[in-house]
Amino acid sequence: MNATTRFSELQFKSEVMIHQALVYRLAKGLLVSKEEAEDVVQEMMTRLWMQKDSLVQVDNKRAFIAKMTKNYCLDRLKSKQAQRVSWDTVHEKQAIWSPERPMEAKESIEMIYRCLAQLPETQRLLFQLRDIEGMEYQEIEEITGMQPVAIRVALSRVRKTLKNHVLQQNQHGLTK
Repeated sequence: MNATTRFSELQFKSEVMIHQALVYRLAKGLLVSKEEAEDVVQEMMTRLWMQKDSLVQVDNKRAFIAKMTKNYCLDRLKSKQAQRVSWDTVHEKQAIWSPERPMEAKESIEMIYRCLAQLPETQRLLFQLRDIEGMEYQEIEEITGMQPVAIRVALSRVRKTLKNHVLQQNQHGLTK
């Protein structure tokens, strides 16, 4: 292997390690647990380092890393060794709010998390990639293998579900 096809440590840091936060957010969104997400970051960085020389040929490293993370997380979810932690339990433990935050904001965010937790993994992933990470449809297509039209339809359904859930909860709050 000649020097032009090798991935240097400096390249690895500047082109791969900058995506650690993305890996963490995706893992946390899919696996829910902060500890599992941290484990995934370490595992992904190790795996990427081991195959660093093949990363030279990858044009969109962000999409490649996101897809690799998604696949790894889905494998963990399917595995019997994966720690089963409910979305609600984790967020109850992590929901430390400062006194200056209004109670309504906390309740709204918790309500959205509960609704998201009920969605299928694919819909949660699409919502995470597009609406939280701000990825373009082409990148999401590379990560998921879904056609842009299917992505748009699924996202529309997710947003409609969230909207209806919020409206329903608000109506219940008004009738109490």
